[in-house]
Amino acid sequence: MNSISRINVLAVILVLLTGFSSQLIAQQQSDYQIVRNYQTEYNTILNNIKTLNSVDEADEVLSRIDRVENEFSEYSSLINRFIFPEDFSSQISSLRDITTSSRGHLRTVADQSGRIDTMTGEISDLTSRLEQFSQESDDLRSQLDQMTRSRNASASQARSLRTQLEGRDEFILNLVDSLFVAYDNLDLGSLSPAERQEFAMRADVDNVIGHIGSVVESNIAFVDTHTQLSSGDYLKLRANLVKFQDSWEKLGSRLADIYESEGERADKVGEVNDRISTWSNRLDESVWASLRAAFANRGIELDSFNSSSSFYSALNSYLDSALSRVQEGGGSEQEKGHVANFTDVWQNEVKVNWQEFIIDGRVLSYENLATIDGKLSDWTVSAEPRSSMWLIVSGILGLVVLVLIVLLVTKSGKQEKK
Repeated sequence: MNSISRINVLAVILVLLTGFSSQLIAQQQSDYQIVRNYQTEYNTILNNIKTLNSVDEADEVLSRIDRVENEFSEYSSLINRFIFPEDFSSQISSLRDITTSSRGHLRTVADQSGRIDTMTGEISDLTSRLEQFSQESDDLRSQLDQMTRSRNASASQARSLRTQLEGRDEFILNLVDSLFVAYDNLDLGSLSPAERQEFAMRADVDNVIGHIGSVVESNIAFVDTHTQLSSGDYLKLRANLVKFQDSWEKLGSRLADIYESEGERADKVGEVNDRISTWSNRLDESVWASLRAAFANRGIELDSFNSSSSFYSALNSYLDSALSRVQEGGGSEQEKGHVANFTDVWQNEVKVNWQEFIIDGRVLSYENLATIDGKLSDWTVSAEPRSSMWLIVSGILGLVVLVLIVLLVTKSGKQEKK
C-alpha cells in the first residue's frame, strides 16, 4: 500500500472516529438534557406544593405530576442513574402523596371556612330579627300604657306578650342550634398557626362575639323591662338560657383556643361570660320571685328561697311540717283542704304546665319531683279524718274493755272473801 493509500485510510478512520465521538457527545448531551428537564420539573412541582393555597391549585399540581410521569417514564432507567439512591417511581409517588395530603388539609379548611361563612350570614339574619323583636317589644309596651286596665285589655296583653315570647324562644333556639355549629365543629388541630390567626381575624371582622353579646344584652333588657310575666314564662326563659349557656360554654372555649395568647381578643370571651352571668342572675331573681308569689297567692307559705337547691328545700320543709302536724293532731277536713290546695298547685300547675321547663332549666330534677310526689301521697293519706263509725267502734271496744275489767275485779274480790 503506497503512502497515498495509507493517508486515505487514516483519513477515513479519523472521520469515522470523529463522527462516532460526535454522536457520543450528542447522545450524552441529549441524556443530560432529559435528566435536567426532569429535575427542573421535579423541583418546580416541589416548590408548588410548598405554596399551595387552594384545592384547585392542588388539583393542578396533581395533573402536572401525571404529565411528568407520562413524559419521563420511558427514561426512568436513565434518570435513576443520576438521582441514586432515589429512583424515578419513588420520587413521583412521594410528590403525589404529599400533594394529596395537602389537598385533603386544604379541603378541610375550605369546608370549615364555608361553615363559618354560612354561620356569619345566619348571625346577621338573626340579629336583624332580634332588633325586630326589641322594636315590637317597645311598641307593645307603648300600646299597653295607653290601654285601660280592663279585663279585655289584660287578656289582649297576655296574648300579645305570649306571642312575643314564642318568637323570642324560637330565636334563641335557632341561635343555639344553628349559629354555634360551625365553630363547635371546628377542627383546630388541622389548622396551622397562620390559619388560626386568619380565623381569629375573621371572627373579629364578622363580629361573632359582638353579635352574641348583643343577644345577651337584649335578653337582659327584656328581663328588666318585662316584670309581669307568668311563672311558666319565666321558667321557659330560664330553660332557654340554660341551653344557651351550655352551647356558649363549648363555643367560648373554641374561640379562646382560636385567639390563643392574644389577650385583648381573649378578654372579649370573658366579657361575654360576665354578661351571661348577669343575664342568669337577673332572670333567676324574676324566676324565684314569681314562684314565691305563685305559691303564696294560693295560701302556701314556703320558706324563703333564691336558688334551685333552696326551692327544693322549701318544698320539702313545707311537706315535712305538714306530715308532722298530721301525725300529732290527726287528720281533719281542714287538713284535707290544705292537701287539696297544695295538690292542685303541684299537679295542675307544676306538673302539667311547668315540668318541662323546670327540668330543662335545672330548677328541679326528676328525682326531686318524685320525692315531692311521695311526700304529698303520704300527706294525702294521713290527712284523712277518722270516720264516725270508727269512733263508734272505738267507743264500743272501750266499753267492752271496761266491762271486762269490772268483771275481773269483782271476781277477784269474791275469791279473796272466801
